[in-house]
Amino acid sequence: MKIRKGFVTNSSSSSYVVAKKKDASEKDVRKAIADKYYKNKDYYLSLLKNIEDDLEETGYAQETEDYYGERSLIRAYFGDGDIDKEYINYLTKKVLELFSDTWNGKGTLDSWEVTVCEVSNENDDIFEWLLYDDSSIIQNELIKVI
Repeated sequence: MKIRKGFVTNSSSSSYVVAKKKDASEKDVRKAIADKYYKNKDYYLSLLKNIEDDLEETGYAQETEDYYGERSLIRAYFGDGDIDKEYINYLTKKVLELFSDTWNGKGTLDSWEVTVCEVSNENDDIFEWLLYDDSSIIQNELIKVI
């Protein structure tokens, strides 16, 4: 497994160990993500700006299918909705999905639920693109990423 802390050349994917406090509710995770988002809002929006050209070039922003549950986020980013609300909802949903996915395996370590995920910048999943760019965007007091 690669440990990615910054830019890695010749790599289109990265793998992470993600841990969540066992007793953290969806409401707790949402609040922790929102707190970090509002403290770093410009940075979070810049990550979407980094992939804006890809979204427009591929026509992804106009697609009607919503394979990865990101349609509301994309529409809000392009001006049709509340970007803050949609970004926070999207990150919360995707983080919690990591722990419901048994495909990659999961376990526990003391007071933490632990799972692994592999992300790539070569598919159509915006969550993967975001984590590939900077996995710390989901890290807070309840979520740890290694």
